Amino acid sequence: MVGGALGELAHHEVKKKIEQQAFDTIPFGGAGLIVAYPRSSAEHVDQAVSRSLKKAVGEADGKKLDALKHALAEAQEQMKQPA
Repeated sequence: MVGGALGELAHHEVKKKIEQQAFDTIPFGGAGLIVAYPRSSAEHVDQAVSRSLKKAVGEADGKKLDALKHALAEAQEQMKQPA
């Protein structure tokens, strides 16, 4: 029970942080790209996303990584729904 509650709290905090970072970084009417990748791929991702006007980078590990995976799965489900 406690583990589930902590997982939900971590998920909420990661989601809130991503939303705030997107709000602060992406201009109104603009587009954004959130990329989750292993640290070993950082150089390749940096080269592939080279034309961005702004970039915000964060790291996730352990419980934060689990919360990020949960948030991404939730976002994927929302994208499947018609607008």
